Amino acid sequence: MLFILMPKICRRQAIIIPRFIGKLNHNMSKRFNVQLQPKVLLWARKRASFTEESLADRMKVKPEDVSNWEKTGVISFSQAKKLAQKTHTPFGCLYLEEPLEDKLPIKDFRVVGSKGMPKRPSPELIDVIDDAFRKQAWYRNYLLDQGKMPLEFISSIRLGDDPSEVADTMREQFKFEEGLKAASWKGALIYYIRRLEEFGVLVIRANDAGGGNQRPLMVNEFKGFALVDDYAPIIFINSKDYVASMIFTLMHELVHLWLGESGVSLLEKTLPHELKVERFCNSVAAEILVPKRRLIARLQNNDSYDSEVLFENLCRVFKVSKLVILRRLFDIGKIDYNHYTNEYERIVQEYKERLLGDKERGITPKVRYYTKLKAKSSERFASALVASALEGRTSYRDAMHLLGTQKAFVFERFASELGFSV
Repeated sequence: MLFILMPKICRRQAIIIPRFIGKLNHNMSKRFNVQLQPKVLLWARKRASFTEESLADRMKVKPEDVSNWEKTGVISFSQAKKLAQKTHTPFGCLYLEEPLEDKLPIKDFRVVGSKGMPKRPSPELIDVIDDAFRKQAWYRNYLLDQGKMPLEFISSIRLGDDPSEVADTMREQFKFEEGLKAASWKGALIYYIRRLEEFGVLVIRANDAGGGNQRPLMVNEFKGFALVDDYAPIIFINSKDYVASMIFTLMHELVHLWLGESGVSLLEKTLPHELKVERFCNSVAAEILVPKRRLIARLQNNDSYDSEVLFENLCRVFKVSKLVILRRLFDIGKIDYNHYTNEYERIVQEYKERLLGDKERGITPKVRYYTKLKAKSSERFASALVASALEGRTSYRDAMHLLGTQKAFVFERFASELGFSV
């Protein structure tokens, strides 16, 4: 109201003065120090897996500055905000008296053998789970508004069920093609994802937590997770993994949905000995992809596992990784546990060396931005979200937030990619 009553000549000053005050406050915030707990600042750095040097480099300060913050707790307000941003720590958490204990909001099935409890989850893992929950909540409400019925297969099996019978039921439910004729592992993965999405499962694939190369998802931390819901079940696949391995992860997490067990999985050697849930999910997933009867038929003229040509042929026929074929050969008694373990380590090392070689030669697969955005959102979810936004039932702002973009032209181009007229 005061602004309206000002003479025209004063209106420019009315704009300049707030700008000046804002600039003054910004400069003051740079000099204004706050007293925080040193152990909380140390926790923020370590949970993001930064050294003093790497954090200093990201914040454009000297390593001694970082060291001093963690000794005294004294840091400028603006640097504290930047620290929270760079370490992906909620800003308010820096003001706590004690560091937070990072916990996953779902069960952690990453225990391997006798190694005990899994390591503390990274901020990236926590963030992608939180993002998946947001997508799930929106999609569930979307379906309820449309009067959709719950999915009957969710929580429909038990741990005591026979894995072979469960696998047969799941193949029938999703109408998986017997003897899949996909031209490649990628083709097989896309085929299975489309089948699951057609029957109501949202499948998300991502290799970062929204920060590109600066926030990669590590395969040695998790391969995937499942979020159970009667209306909007979600499978998340860490696409940092290689394609053939992602196919097994997809099936493993699908079994989690049928069991009604949300959780994060690592799938170390596909043979966890302590966790009944993981062992069961692995058994069913292996049987879905490589049915025992078909594998035995393929091996009728081979008394033992010796031929590399045979091994490669089995991988191509079933469109799975060498590790899955290795697992199935162990299941049917073609190889013993020591052979399995030794071969597993050899195959993993071979894969790591190939990846390193590709990186050194600059061979990296290029994926179109909108193709990647579709995978990170689940095509079924993205189509529903875009349709809702274009119809005015969901705001563009909320839709863009759920898609992970802040640019309207990106949203509109993405809508066109999905087949909508904008």
